[in-house]
Amino acid sequence: MGKRHVYETAGETMVGYRAKPDAPNGAGLLIAPAFCGLREFEMKQADRFAALGYDVLAVDYYGDGWRTEDADAASVKMATVQNDRAALLRRMRAALAEVRGWGPAKVGAMGFCLGGKAVLDLARAGDGDAAVLLHGVYDRPPFETVAMPPVLLCHGWNDPLALPAQFGKLAAELDEHSSDWHALCFGRTGHAFTNPARADGTSDMGYVKRSADRSWAAVEAFLAQQLTWRVLMKIWTERARCPMLCPCPLARFPLFPRASPDSATLKRLWPNLRALSDQSVSPKADINPDRRRQPRGQHT
Repeated sequence: MGKRHVYETAGETMVGYRAKPDAPNGAGLLIAPAFCGLREFEMKQADRFAALGYDVLAVDYYGDGWRTEDADAASVKMATVQNDRAALLRRMRAALAEVRGWGPAKVGAMGFCLGGKAVLDLARAGDGDAAVLLHGVYDRPPFETVAMPPVLLCHGWNDPLALPAQFGKLAAELDEHSSDWHALCFGRTGHAFTNPARADGTSDMGYVKRSADRSWAAVEAFLAQQLTWRVLMKIWTERARCPMLCPCPLARFPLFPRASPDSATLKRLWPNLRALSDQSVSPKADINPDRRRQPRGQHT
């Protein structure tokens, strides 16, 4: 379980939620909440991704930890950041700086609803190493988009807050400014489709389990690919030694020579490193059956 985490920006006190991993993968993650502020759903997602190895900060983009269960109050509060996108971006950058200060090699960001807009604005400003929007809101801010990090959109096609025409405009923007982006569009799916608390919603607003499950699988794979495989490579090149002695998590797999790897070895084992980040691999997984059958210390 995570804990309340206080940080500051431009004299403002922000109250987020930090979830630390028991087994760090070397990457950090921001989670930007929906328009009601940081609530149980987003804190649960922070705990979920901490369990996958990320050092997670669930973001406060309103200040002073403001949150509510009342949609009307949330709409009024949302207007304050909608009308001041520069303040929203400043607060997201402060959260990013906070996580970078913890020492991760890469930091990604994911957001829901208004939080998706906040993450998208962060990416539009060229900040962060990966961006994920789950039923986000796409309207452009009053500043120019620069080169963006990799982006994943998980989009409900029936979302009344992000109509097909708006989705098309964002796709054109991403195609111009991001060299690596993709979108998953879910039919018969509206807004807030990942939140089980909205299970009593309508056809254009509420939880859709099949779309949520597919989104989470895609998000986990995307973040692993964009944030952790480079980290695993860094750990390996700096700490590679006998698998029986190495404390690195990769020592569970018989991939490493006793000496520091040379460029030829790196090239030969590259697909296996990618497999570690592109798939969920258990300690007993047989990544390379031929190599596993070799006596210890013999590597071809």
